[in-house]
Amino acid sequence: MTQGVSDRPWQADVRTSETKQVIRDIKHVTCRKFTAEEKIRIVLEGIRPSTYYAWLKDFMEAGKERLTRDITRDATRTEIQGIKRENA
Repeated sequence: MTQGVSDRPWQADVRTSETKQVIRDIKHVTCRKFTAEEKIRIVLEGIRPSTYYAWLKDFMEAGKERLTRDITRDATRTEIQGIKRENA
């Protein structure tokens, strides 16, 4: 009888960890992942303001990064000097 009483806390811990795992699994399965195309469509159609503005900010930051990357050069100093000599 004393052994049964001492096993109860351990069994409760096991059940608690199993329950937490089941909840994590359910959240993982029900969490919807959106593709970039879906996000753009949803943003254009309009959704909840908080989600809309968060995605709009992400979208604008990505666009700004892309534009910044287009105007920066990845040429080395020797490549630039060679091009200058070639132009002269």
